[in-house]
Amino acid sequence: MSEWSQISAGVPQGSVLGPLLYLLYVNDLPSVFKFGSADLYADDLQYKISFRPGSECNAIRDAKSDIKRLIMYSENHNLSLNIEKTQPMFLGSSKYINAMSSDVPKLVINNVSLQYCDSVRNLGVIFDPALNWARHAEHVCKKVLSIICQLRRNSLYLPMNIKKLIVNSIVLPHLDYGSVIMEDMLVTSKIKLQRLQNACVRYIFNLKKSDHVSEYFDNLGWMKLDNRRRLGQGLMMYNIFKNEIPSYLFNRFKYVSQIHSRQNRSSNRLLVVPQHRTVKYSKSFIVCGSKLFNQVEMHSLLSLSYRVFQNKLKARLVLM
Repeated sequence: MSEWSQISAGVPQGSVLGPLLYLLYVNDLPSVFKFGSADLYADDLQYKISFRPGSECNAIRDAKSDIKRLIMYSENHNLSLNIEKTQPMFLGSSKYINAMSSDVPKLVINNVSLQYCDSVRNLGVIFDPALNWARHAEHVCKKVLSIICQLRRNSLYLPMNIKKLIVNSIVLPHLDYGSVIMEDMLVTSKIKLQRLQNACVRYIFNLKKSDHVSEYFDNLGWMKLDNRRRLGQGLMMYNIFKNEIPSYLFNRFKYVSQIHSRQNRSSNRLLVVPQHRTVKYSKSFIVCGSKLFNQVEMHSLLSLSYRVFQNKLKARLVLM
């Protein structure tokens, strides 16, 4: 048994109350920033500042000012900023990214100059500057291919139900993770990921590489990745409207009756689909989620339990 010791600062690593106490301790941290905003997740902080092309220098200047405030906050609260894990990155459309100046000043934190990154891992999802998810798709492909290659070594010695269970447990979660925000993924990346799911079907049924797999999806009770993505979007919409959280997403959706004074039978059941002029925004979660909500008449399903709702939604997606 370890000996008792006094703790004058911080919390014991691995304690139950440690994360909660830390979140309470830094709850006022986002209010420090003047020009940008911040999101907190455990001990990770994501700082964001938006600007138009041509005003990069002004944005960097404002970001440096906010970073100075962050450093002062950290010093006053006996916290240390991990500069080695700090990664700056520009996000925007390919047109805006290419229009940026090539001599953008570097961010400097405590005399350490930070290099701008081409990709950043954010809670297990790899972001690239244009948000086309190509880097993330490549990462998933490598990981899933490695798993499938290892599984094939013992393919002939396992029954089909065990192989299906293995794929459902350790392969498909890699393909599903974060997919609800990746409707705008490049078509080439979607094809690569779908081929991985096809490879999983061939593994389960011991099929050749040239064999078609479409008929085997029904046998497994699986949907292809496009429909699995929509199922994930529908389940997230269910949680948002059932619990009205998180508020920053729930408040983005409006019923037709909240916008138009003239009401009819459908006005209380349909969501307003935000106007979208670009292909990028048309594939955002807000637009796709609103369309899916209306298409499957999700309002009539919100009274169901989560599991029953999942089965009903899956059945409707198969028919679409």
